[in-house]
Amino acid sequence: MRSLLSPLVSLMLLLPGSLLAGPVRPGVQQVDAQVAKHAAWAKDAQRCPAALLPKRVLTDYLMGDSCDVNPGMCLLKCEAGKAKSCYWLAYALQNAGGSEASVDALFQRACKLGVVSGCTNRAAKMSSQAPGDAAVQRCAVRTYEKTCDHNEPWGCTLYALHLSRG
Repeated sequence: MRSLLSPLVSLMLLLPGSLLAGPVRPGVQQVDAQVAKHAAWAKDAQRCPAALLPKRVLTDYLMGDSCDVNPGMCLLKCEAGKAKSCYWLAYALQNAGGSEASVDALFQRACKLGVVSGCTNRAAKMSSQAPGDAAVQRCAVRTYEKTCDHNEPWGCTLYALHLSRG
């Protein structure tokens, strides 16, 4: 099965965590090590985000949580179940050279705790990593449909892309 993502979309998905990331910033390696200790988070990151998105979602996560300045504090908040902190910590680690495993686990945790954009981000990463895997692509489309139903713009964009490709 050919990839459903256009080369431009694939590039957009790869840029934040690779080409745009600078050298690993202080504190990132320590936070990566702490995130890696959460085996349940890593296990959840392998599941389809559509299956984890709760019925009740958060709408107040758009203002950043200063995770780029203090990732350790954000990790503590994330561990305490603060979805916004999980989301912004994933974003900060992605841009600071954090490991893909940590970023994946944190976006998925944010998804599970109700941040719709966390679900979209995790599904997009899964989709770009396995373009020929039909099950992964179906998971991504289900996730985009659900996130679009919650008016998440990136989810709607990716859902429309997949619908346009059949």
